[in-house]
Amino acid sequence: HPIMDRDNPENVRALNMIVIDITESKRAEEESNLKAQLLDAATDLIHVTDLDGKILYVNETSCLNLGYSREELLGHYMPEFITASSFQRWHPSDSETSEGVSAVVEAVQVRKDKTLMPVEVHYRIINWGGKRVFLDIVRDITERKQAEEQIGIAEQNFRNSLDDSPVGILIDTTGNEPLYINRALLDTY
Repeated sequence: HPIMDRDNPENVRALNMIVIDITESKRAEEESNLKAQLLDAATDLIHVTDLDGKILYVNETSCLNLGYSREELLGHYMPEFITASSFQRWHPSDSETSEGVSAVVEAVQVRKDKTLMPVEVHYRIINWGGKRVFLDIVRDITERKQAEEQIGIAEQNFRNSLDDSPVGILIDTTGNEPLYINRALLDTY
């Protein structure tokens, strides 16, 4: 803001300026942008919800895996996107919502196309803007569940082949404690 010379109004006598150092503000903005990029680059789904389950934040991976835009998720409630039985496991009762409380639970999320996605949820109660909220780190465990199912089928097939064998079979520990005895061996005694 210029201060004009009284004797010669065309000349500027002085300038009145306010200078503000925005170095810290710029640094904080850059750090905030980096954190947002890191969260969006995470391969796990990340949600922040209030204690009632209202979604306050989701990362890009959440949007991609669930098939919703960020706008479609924000402001809605987590029970809309998980099975009913999962919600009781996912978020604890009010008595268990003090800051720092954490747990790992399995749940099932419902995608926009209505397909189900088994997930492992690592949740923690944190303070965010002066409020207690849930920070949910969610991992898609579809492949793990499929592998467990295949192992279960293979184990059952193995057990059936042992049970159906006409030859007596005994499986024991190194201390000679029986772990398994098939029907053919039991029938001989």
